[in-house]
Amino acid sequence: MDKIVGDIKRRVAKYRDFLLDVLGILISIPTVNPPGNSYRDAVEALEPIMKEAGLMTEIIQAPKGEGGLPENAPPRYSIIGERLIDDRPIVHLNGHFDVVPITGGWTKEPFKMLVEGDRVYGRGSADMKGLVASMLVAVRVIDDMGLDVAIQTSFVCDEETGGEAGAGYLAKRGLLKGDIGVVEGVHSPVITIANKGLIWHKVVVTGKAAHSSRPHLGLNAFRGAVRAASSLFDLEEELAKRRTEMEVSDDAHRYITMNIGGVCDGGTKPNTICDRFSFTVDTRVIPEMCLSEIDKLIRERVYKALTGTHYGYNIELIQKVKTAVGLSNDRMKELVGMAFSDVVGIKPRFVLAPFFSDMRYLVSAGIPTIGIGCESGLIHGDDEWVSLEGLTEMSSVMVNIARHISKSC
Repeated sequence: MDKIVGDIKRRVAKYRDFLLDVLGILISIPTVNPPGNSYRDAVEALEPIMKEAGLMTEIIQAPKGEGGLPENAPPRYSIIGERLIDDRPIVHLNGHFDVVPITGGWTKEPFKMLVEGDRVYGRGSADMKGLVASMLVAVRVIDDMGLDVAIQTSFVCDEETGGEAGAGYLAKRGLLKGDIGVVEGVHSPVITIANKGLIWHKVVVTGKAAHSSRPHLGLNAFRGAVRAASSLFDLEEELAKRRTEMEVSDDAHRYITMNIGGVCDGGTKPNTICDRFSFTVDTRVIPEMCLSEIDKLIRERVYKALTGTHYGYNIELIQKVKTAVGLSNDRMKELVGMAFSDVVGIKPRFVLAPFFSDMRYLVSAGIPTIGIGCESGLIHGDDEWVSLEGLTEMSSVMVNIARHISKSC
């Protein structure tokens, strides 16, 4: 370890209590999405912390209905921070503060931070309020060291539901800047340089209601939905044979995946033949395949499954997100990899992540972007936690990236 990296780590360690204070504040704000609660509280809590770190701030509200949201949806707020220096490279740090709803098996208070050893518990600790706090530590240390680099931060809402009213809206307005961007990624020692795309469908099958004692007078929509779902399970097996050429952190991430039946709904009473049944399909798509091709295949399979029957059906396209490739420049990969390995002690692998993130919005703004992360557990599940040591390590990585960027320009 060189002396400068050692100095970075010592400086970051001094902000341990600051990191926990910020994370505790953020976890205590129930920014649950959907529906999108308490966003104003989150940005108002972040603003003084960001100003204290030397950033000029701006709170931005997306218009009602942005990204297809209903007019009566809670207001969507994000916050940008900047410390710009003329003619100097900009490091952009992006994080989201919305969290998924609480699941039913928590044994700890989800909106009250709890530290047990190296684990920090609370909803959003891992995804991704912990990394937001880690980014603010990095901003403080970059300033303390007087690194000749500009900073922009974007702490945004709505990532959990597509991000169009959060980072997407900021990108659309041309507000995002950067020569290198950092977003959430998978755990160390890998660096995410691309995200899978996704396409979500809702398949609705209709039949005819009747009394359960006279099923011959009805048409069971659930039976039709089973036929449709069965055809999609066959498609899932076929698509799993298509593999990406990109490097992945786990071989299970190499192929297209489908979650059929993530949300199911139908029927009215146990003694009534089901006249309507719906189920969702979540398909995660590798860069080598187009979303339009997946859409076509799903529609063809359901059509074939239900043609010649008396069932009606409709397929709704709920959401689609293109694959994002955040970093392809070999020189930038070398620079980021060096900054990472200096701190972590391991040469990173550059991988495709199986999930989507706000990386695509930074890419749309012309910002080369990577994703980083640290050890964590039960993301979106019960008793979510993140490693405190991992968060401080990621702060050091971000500071060292800023150092290398400042030296290279």
